Amino acid sequence: MRVKQTHIISFAFGFFVPFLLFPVLKPKKLVNHSLYSKFCDISDPQYSGSSRRDVILFSADSFHPGLELAVKTLRSAGSLCRVVILSSKPLKIPSKARKVFEQLDIEVRDNCSNNNRTREYVPHMLRFELEYQWLVENKNDVSRVFHSDAFDVMFQKDPFGPEITEDKVLFVLEPHVFRSCGWNLAWMKQCYGEKVMGSLMNNFIICSGSILGGAEPYTRFLKLMINQLEWKSCWGSSLDQPIVNYLVWTGLVEKANIKFDMTGCNGNYLTMQWCLLNQEVRFDDKNMIISEEGTAPAFVHQYNRNKTLTAWLNKRCGVYY
Repeated sequence: MRVKQTHIISFAFGFFVPFLLFPVLKPKKLVNHSLYSKFCDISDPQYSGSSRRDVILFSADSFHPGLELAVKTLRSAGSLCRVVILSSKPLKIPSKARKVFEQLDIEVRDNCSNNNRTREYVPHMLRFELEYQWLVENKNDVSRVFHSDAFDVMFQKDPFGPEITEDKVLFVLEPHVFRSCGWNLAWMKQCYGEKVMGSLMNNFIICSGSILGGAEPYTRFLKLMINQLEWKSCWGSSLDQPIVNYLVWTGLVEKANIKFDMTGCNGNYLTMQWCLLNQEVRFDDKNMIISEEGTAPAFVHQYNRNKTLTAWLNKRCGVYY
């Protein structure tokens, strides 16, 4: 079964509506951005979209400089959301970074339960189980959630914009189809076989590294995902991505009554590898990274594919290791 036509239309609008909403809704200016130290000389806060009922969930099994860059850019952009780092084993955080985390009110939860220690340790998949545990335990305190990769993301604005609503999940598309990516084809074939792989060849790839939305529908999505037979039979590195895509594109998310929408390169969440032609990074007059259409996203994923950009960001944020 394929996603209904209404969601195909939503997909098309998802590329453009998020960007268009920002100037229309005119989110209030940030008035208390001095709550946190501004470590990064990148941009001034653009708007205040978040509160302490919003949370970004990172997962990490070890410290990485990219994690420090992520939280420094987030707070420098004015976000007031909670930031929680989940791990099933103690994190060895350098004293310099630990001090930064304390200043920026970063919560480290490195005592999470790995419910099956006999299986291979796969951080990419385990993180969804840790998120589910945390959200169930904190369900009364969270309205919106951002599941994000931890080591290769940076923020130019508060990511909790008006397009992130409590009633639905927002998936971020990589603007190319399965048939154009050998890695994603192989992962889909490994999990679901050649027939399913062939049926999804022309569908756009949904990134499993950045998913946003209401805490309640996202928690239900997590439950749906980790209860799939393939969660056990296809447990392995990067195999969360075909499972996410299968659930959406075969209609199982819709069947579970989980509302969702999609966004692409011109929205607030940009995946650099696929959204910038020839990996050419362009900036506006405020030194903000912009898309091919000239929009400045709140969230930039996979910036580390460009070594020059990575060095520039680290310098502007004082990340040295």
